[in-house]
Amino acid sequence: MSAIERGAVVEYPAVFAFESYPRPYLIVSNESHPFHGEEYVGLAITTTEHDAAIPIDDDSWVRGRLPKRSFIKPWQPTLLKHDDIEDAFGLLDTPVVDRASRALAALITG
Repeated sequence: MSAIERGAVVEYPAVFAFESYPRPYLIVSNESHPFHGEEYVGLAITTTEHDAAIPIDDDSWVRGRLPKRSFIKPWQPTLLKHDDIEDAFGLLDTPVVDRASRALAALITG
């Protein structure tokens, strides 16, 4: 599998689950990540709406989609290992990926 591009929505084992099950994550890192192609920074995606969550609208998809209305959780970044990525759901457009990245940065920098 070649390197995964920024904006891809992938399936990855849930990090904070009592049982291991896959969930979708949005890849927000790009080629500047020191280990791009081996690992990525991802943001968890949920079907539960939260005030701070970023909705994924139908027109935000460049290709593919998720089966249910979903939301990006910028407060839950995770390091995703390339070899553990199970599947890809599609690709989100740059504006929603940039919005999620800025929301993550705002949580860190204040």
